[in-house]
Amino acid sequence: MADERARLDLDDASRDESPLRSALAVPVVSAERSLGVLSFYACEPNAFDDSHRRLLAAAAVAVAQSVSH
Repeated sequence: MADERARLDLDDASRDESPLRSALAVPVVSAERSLGVLSFYACEPNAFDDSHRRLLAAAAVAVAQSVSH
């Protein structure tokens, strides 16, 4: 069961009072099956670059392998 405190309400995030300004998300996939998404958020605009994307993609592969075995 998901912790409701960790839930991100996208309607709230789109309002001006939300501190979120950047998001980075990659799928966690194993054998063509979607297992979930790894996502990170930041309060600074343009907080993530390609090095962050590569790191998160590598983490997603590791998570998928761990969950699949």
